[in-house]
Amino acid sequence: MSLLSDMLGVEMALGSVSGCEKAVSQALSGLVEEAGRFARSQHEANADETSWRESKKRVWLWVMVTSLVTVFMIHASRGKKAANRLLEGFCGVLITDRWGGQRLAPGTTAVLLGASDAGIPGHVRA
Repeated sequence: MSLLSDMLGVEMALGSVSGCEKAVSQALSGLVEEAGRFARSQHEANADETSWRESKKRVWLWVMVTSLVTVFMIHASRGKKAANRLLEGFCGVLITDRWGGQRLAPGTTAVLLGASDAGIPGHVRA
């Protein structure tokens, strides 16, 4: 809070940050969707998930990284439902740690490589 005050002369209460976060999220929602569509149209991407805390509740922070854009998604699930939401329609080379939840929905084509064995044909799965 002192950074806002010191650098920008803006006084803000801690509770106001949450309200601003919601307003900014709504304002950027179209751009976030566009970034997701763009990421899913790329030829190669990396994807992973990690635990995350939101309002004292454990959720999952998912990420899809391409050479030009990175997309983050917070989801209650670590499973296929979340992976499918992030990766739906992706048809390129997907590099993951091969955790089972990142297997894609039927009809989605991707090659899954474990990051530790990328490039070793015996570990390529479609």
